[in-house]
Amino acid sequence: MDLTILALAQKASEDMQNVLYNLKEAVMDGDFDSDKLDLDYLEATHRLNKDLKNALKINETVSRAEKELNMNKLAKSVHDASGLSENKLKEYKGRKRDYVGAKQIHMAMAHKIFGLSDSLAASIYGVDRTTVLHGATTVRNLYQTNGEYRRQYKPVFDCCFSIDYDKTFEYLNGK
Repeated sequence: MDLTILALAQKASEDMQNVLYNLKEAVMDGDFDSDKLDLDYLEATHRLNKDLKNALKINETVSRAEKELNMNKLAKSVHDASGLSENKLKEYKGRKRDYVGAKQIHMAMAHKIFGLSDSLAASIYGVDRTTVLHGATTVRNLYQTNGEYRRQYKPVFDCCFSIDYDKTFEYLNGK
């Protein structure tokens, strides 16, 4: 991922260095065609822009794939910690603490750690966005005050810490 972007940026930089070197040589020799140098410079600038656009596209694609992979890790850790399958969680509309807790931590972490909007996080289980905000507060409060809760959802917290330690720490500790 980063190597491809780095290679493209390095290639673009080398192209630009070659143009500048050729310009310097031509000026020092006193024998240069300003039109040709302008064209070389424009061509190198065009290649540089093209390479950078490609690098950004690759980075965006990789970022989306990485985010999706991390969201899948989060979902798996929630299902493992709660013992409830994805289908059971999505189908259940009641207020049993086991189900509510699993949904809350999943949506809260998706919103707070992975940066999903509250509306998008709410769409995971088809609830209102304010449910996500309430759940995020509840998850943080339970994490800070309830050792049993921390032990039960340890795989979820570990997953989030491994993906973004600083964000997870700040969210769970109310910073």
